[in-house]
Amino acid sequence: MDDKSDTDCTQRQTKRRKTNDTYVCDFIGCGKKYNQKQGLDRHKSSHLGHPYECEVCAKVCRDNYGLNQHKRIHLGETYRCDEDECEATFSTEFRLSQHVKSKHRTDYQCEHPGCDYKTGLMDCLKQHQISHSNASFKCSLNGCDKTFKAKLYLKQHQLRAHPEAFADIPWIECSQTDCPFRTKYKKFMTDHNREHIKCCTCDVCGKSISYLRMDAHRRTHDKSLQIPCEWYGCERTFTRNIAMKAHMNEHTCETTYRCQWPGCDKTYFNSNSLYIHEKRHNVLDQKCHWPECEYSTTNPIRLHNHIDRQHK
Repeated sequence: MDDKSDTDCTQRQTKRRKTNDTYVCDFIGCGKKYNQKQGLDRHKSSHLGHPYECEVCAKVCRDNYGLNQHKRIHLGETYRCDEDECEATFSTEFRLSQHVKSKHRTDYQCEHPGCDYKTGLMDCLKQHQISHSNASFKCSLNGCDKTFKAKLYLKQHQLRAHPEAFADIPWIECSQTDCPFRTKYKKFMTDHNREHIKCCTCDVCGKSISYLRMDAHRRTHDKSLQIPCEWYGCERTFTRNIAMKAHMNEHTCETTYRCQWPGCDKTYFNSNSLYIHEKRHNVLDQKCHWPECEYSTTNPIRLHNHIDRQHK
C-alpha cells in the first residue's frame, strides 16, 4: 500500500512539473521551461545559492563539470594555440578548437566588396556581416529613438534601459550579501558577478586589483614587462596584448572599420575609435552658451576647448 502511494505521489509530481513535453521551474517568479529534466535540475541550482562556485575567484559555473574545467586555470593546466604569433591560451581543448576555427581557419569568407574577413565558423561570419548591413532596429519604448544593427543588441538595450516594459520577465538578483544589483538579462548578471571576484593587492601601489587584471596592472609599474609594438621604428608599448594587436592594425591597415551611420563615410583602423565616433551620432549637439556664438559639437571635449580658446 505504501509503495503504491509513493508511486502515485511521484506520478503527480511529474505531471505537475511537466507541461506540453517541457519541464517547468516551479520556483516563485521564475517559470523557465526545459525540454529535458537534466536541464531543469541544473537550472534550479541557480536558486540555491550558486553551489558551483570557484573558491579562488568566485566564478559561478553551471555544473560540477564546468567548475572542474574552470579550476584548471588556477592549476596552470592550459591549452596554448600553436599558430604563428598567437599567444592565446584556454582552459579546455574545446575552447582552443573553437578559437582556431574562428581566428585561424578560412573556410568562410566575407563577400562584401573590399572586405578580407575569413573564419572557420559560419556563426562568426554571420556576426561579422552585421557590420556591413544597413538594416537598423529602432527602440520605441518610452520615447527612446536609439537604433541598433542587430535585433539582439536592441533586446539587450531594452532590458537594460527599459526593464519595466517587460513585466513577464522575472528579475535576476545578485546573490552577494547586501548587493542591490538586479537585472532581467542573464549576461548582465554574469558581467556584474565579475565585480565580486576576489582581488589581489599590488605590491607596488597597494591597489586592490582583480587577479585576472593583475598582470596587466603590474606592467604599468615596470616598462620592461610591457608589450612592445612589432612595427619597425615604433616605440609604443602596451600593458595588454590585445591593445598592441589593435595598434598594429594602424600600421598594416589590414582591417578598416567603417561608420554605418546614414550619410557618414568615415573609416578607422581601430575598432575603439569607431565605437567612440558612433556614440557621437546618438548624442544631441552641445551648443556654446556664449551669446551670439553658433558653435555646436557632439564632442564635449571640443566644446570645452572652444570655450577656453575663443571666449576666455
